[in-house]
Amino acid sequence: MASADADLDNPGVLSQKLTADLKVQDYLRIMDVVDAERTVAQEVQQQLSFSERIAAIKDKLRATYKSMGTEVDDVTLEKAIQDHLAQEYEFAPPQKDFSYSLAKAYVDRSRLGRKYGMPALVLSVLGGMGWGVLQAGKIAYHKTQEAAVEELVEKNYRQRQAEERTIQEWSSSPLRKQLPATEQAELSALLQRTTRELHKTDLFFTTFCDDGTADDDITVKNYPAAQRQLTTIIESLGNIAEESQRGTQAITYQRDLQKTGQELEATWASVQNQKLLAIFAERADTIYKTGTSQVRARQLPPAKNSLQQLLALQQDIQQFDSLAKEVEQVYATIKGTAKEDAAQLQATALYGEASIYQKNTQVPKLRETVQKLRQLEALLSEQYEVMIVSRPGVKSGQDRYYKDEQGRRVSGYYLIVEAVDPDGNVVAQNIVNEENQQTERVELWGVRVPQDVYERVKSDKKDDGILQDKVLGRKKRGYLAPQYEEKFSLQRGRITRW
Repeated sequence: MASADADLDNPGVLSQKLTADLKVQDYLRIMDVVDAERTVAQEVQQQLSFSERIAAIKDKLRATYKSMGTEVDDVTLEKAIQDHLAQEYEFAPPQKDFSYSLAKAYVDRSRLGRKYGMPALVLSVLGGMGWGVLQAGKIAYHKTQEAAVEELVEKNYRQRQAEERTIQEWSSSPLRKQLPATEQAELSALLQRTTRELHKTDLFFTTFCDDGTADDDITVKNYPAAQRQLTTIIESLGNIAEESQRGTQAITYQRDLQKTGQELEATWASVQNQKLLAIFAERADTIYKTGTSQVRARQLPPAKNSLQQLLALQQDIQQFDSLAKEVEQVYATIKGTAKEDAAQLQATALYGEASIYQKNTQVPKLRETVQKLRQLEALLSEQYEVMIVSRPGVKSGQDRYYKDEQGRRVSGYYLIVEAVDPDGNVVAQNIVNEENQQTERVELWGVRVPQDVYERVKSDKKDDGILQDKVLGRKKRGYLAPQYEEKFSLQRGRITRW
């Protein structure tokens, strides 16, 4: 007994004795007891902090609703929180993956040891090592998943804030009171629905993103719950955005309608301040009355069209007198410049058209005729020589097939020419291409000539690389077209591409 008492008084001796006496199975059972005690302690601590968490969430929700001017009783808050947390702690059956297999092997370590002839301690160590590696991988995986959920939650938080601003913009617009009674009622109902749907997301964002950031609210433990609830939140925010867009469209429509009405009034007032022919005054009055009637009927597209008509009429009124004066001035210049009957006849015909349009106040037509008179004036004032091109890198001639008047494909010979004014500037010309009947404005074009003329010009250039006889014709002031030298025997065909 004395020896036993001495052993009890000496902890070192006792430890050695216990270690020597304990079997491996006893040692492992003691480890299991320690682990169980630690787990119980952790669960107790979690239960103690659970009530504090509920109280904190309740305080945040109460403050949120108070800031919006809404009072919510404790019973409603507690029920909402309990419903929310019930989803967070739903039981999910374990997946039969590698970690499940390791855990099952650990539980059956004694049986497996006997079956395969390996000590249970060795199996425990091997299992622990595998479990450790697996746990490290799982921790990394869950951290990645947690970060992804946090990012998505914050993104939806920002979308919620944006929808709140959008709803605030159209619901507080002064234009809302200008809407018809039925549309005002629809917008009020729309506001109630969107506001109610937004409030349904309050608890989610208070729990997982209370200050706009989720990293301090979402953890490895609760991110699965947040992920499950996100599906509903995303769908809700999408529906809110779609509904809210209708409110924005209603206010935008009213704004455009109001602006169109104001512009109609302003344009009408401006027209009234001008000296008007009776026919202009009648047109303006008709357009104005039609437009204002469309505004009152809330027909925006037709009202905008009436506004454009009134603006166009205003421009016509402003230009009418100046166009009439320009007709007289340009016609007088042409009469003094023209040197051939064809030019005089064209000018007289255009002048007659302008007189008719002026009498009938057809301003768009009058504007087109004035433009034609200007073009005729410019054409008659041109002076240039039509010359065969003779410079390095540019062809002086081109032979190719073309279709004659009977539709036959025959050989054609063309001289490449340009128009050069007295100052040496190349003057672009409008040329009809015989190959496609398209008119193009070009600086170089081809004129068709007989083969003997083509060969003569070709020989002239081969002598010394310089064309001695390269002027085909001259365009004099007062004439519509150039007068060509008979020796080149120009034919009707022209080309613009080769």
